[in-house]
Amino acid sequence: MYEICQYRKFFCQCHDNWSGILCDIPTNCADYSTDSICIGSMNNQSICVCPNNKLAPRCLLTSCLSNTCQNNGRLTKKKFSCICPNEFYGTKYEYRKIRLDISFEKMASPSHILIYISIMSNGSYRKHMVMFQKLKHKQHSVTFRILEAFHIVFAKINHNYFLIVLQQYPRHFISTSISSNRQCAPINELFNSTVMTMAYI
Repeated sequence: MYEICQYRKFFCQCHDNWSGILCDIPTNCADYSTDSICIGSMNNQSICVCPNNKLAPRCLLTSCLSNTCQNNGRLTKKKFSCICPNEFYGTKYEYRKIRLDISFEKMASPSHILIYISIMSNGSYRKHMVMFQKLKHKQHSVTFRILEAFHIVFAKINHNYFLIVLQQYPRHFISTSISSNRQCAPINELFNSTVMTMAYI
């Protein structure tokens, strides 16, 4: 038994197999994890203080399996879900997202970029996504991680649109660039004023 006095109060830090305010109650600890500290028993069952990777009254259960998450993922203890790098997805982050690298050729680096992604299924566009990314000063490229396979990507920079990806068969890694020859012409440059005043179909 250890005694520490402070302001006429004391507490006891008990040796193994003893508990209570005065360390006078036998704990009868049995069948508990050797890397835990038994602090008592209740209803003939040990109550222990567990290390980080163990749980339950006797610390016999492991809280996380060390190899559950893949690709440098970490398992959170609260919800038992993986926290992983941005390039992976899945319940264990076992799948890699599609990588889209965009560089800026012969143009000043923009402060931000907005991309419009179209996903085709059975010959028609079934889904559209929009992604936004801020860029640092003099940043000449940007990478997007995209969950689903896509077919067409437009980029919007400073009110101008650029066709940066057009593919029939989706790939898992795409490297493209934005340059003036990929810029989409404004509609009023493509059609004359008569066509522009016509009603929409």
